[in-house]
Amino acid sequence: MDGGIDRPESPGTGGVPLRFGQTGRALPIVGLAVGNALLGLVTLSLFRFWARTRVRRYLWQTSFINGEPLDYSGKGSELFVSFLMAIGLFIAPALLVSLFLTLWAEPGGALQVLGWMAASGLLGVLYGYATYRQRGYILSRTHWRGIRFAQSGSAVGYGLALLGYLLLVSLTFGLFTPVMNNRLVRRLRTNTWFGDARFAYDGKALPLFWRFLAAILAAIVVIFTGPALLTSLMAEAGFELADADPEALGVLLEDPASLIVLAVAGGGTGLVLLLIGALYRAFELNYMTAHTSIGGVRFAFRATGLSLLWLWVGNVLIIALTFGIGLPFALVRVMRYRLHRLSAEGTLELDAIGQAGQPVPRWGEGLADMLGLMEI
Repeated sequence: MDGGIDRPESPGTGGVPLRFGQTGRALPIVGLAVGNALLGLVTLSLFRFWARTRVRRYLWQTSFINGEPLDYSGKGSELFVSFLMAIGLFIAPALLVSLFLTLWAEPGGALQVLGWMAASGLLGVLYGYATYRQRGYILSRTHWRGIRFAQSGSAVGYGLALLGYLLLVSLTFGLFTPVMNNRLVRRLRTNTWFGDARFAYDGKALPLFWRFLAAILAAIVVIFTGPALLTSLMAEAGFELADADPEALGVLLEDPASLIVLAVAGGGTGLVLLLIGALYRAFELNYMTAHTSIGGVRFAFRATGLSLLWLWVGNVLIIALTFGIGLPFALVRVMRYRLHRLSAEGTLELDAIGQAGQPVPRWGEGLADMLGLMEI
């Protein structure tokens, strides 16, 4: 089922159909995760650059298109050097500006206020810049059948666009969000290459907007009916929240039955809100994938709200219960989810595709690492 998505027909010019698969297993990734954690402990977390590279290499080697694995050629040393460069080029100047605005600018004065506003805007640009650079680096180190993926376009332009869109999101109380997401995805996918073959994207924002608006309205209903439901449940238990004093509330919180009611009502409300978000995100993934193509191939994705919710909750539990050591296993779950639900219609003329002509980034994703961004 397409969930009501209007997907244009594929041209189907002949060639090779594409099939996707992922064969990552728990035992190898557990050994990889434990080894990375121990080496990270010994090296005071400096090994994380090589750990990330090892995890990516495993994920790529267990991800297949038409039975042939992807190849990842990135190096931990590239990530480490780019991290040091980011400290010198971005972080050190940012700290100096912060010290100046804090220590020398008049508190609450025009210079300090304008300075912090400019710094906030610059941070938004840097976030977009780092995201784009990180994605370009990963694509440039990804190969299939000897052909390299690549990304063209301007990282600075992406950062400036992100900043402008975030301002519009704020001014529209969040309603511009689906338009922003659609435009950013268009910029990313139309600048993505497999060799000299370019990806295309023809999605529109309007279908996303109506689904997003429905999700917002559903969330508002849940937020306002949740407390009313809780009040009703507590009234049946003989406790009137409206008339409660602090001492009575203390007694309530000491009562196991009351705590169970509070936990169930609060947890249930949160879970329903997560499910609403997952349902919208599933539609967004399916729609955007359905409007992505390369050559004679158009893609499709089969995400559902429940499956996404299970993926999110499961990964949070894995990471939390293992104190972060299980992150590689969570990433395997993400990659498996993506590739098992991805399909393609039409065929691609593989023999006609030459090597990518875009320049290869020399260094990795240092700024993204500094900002805490993570991409598989």
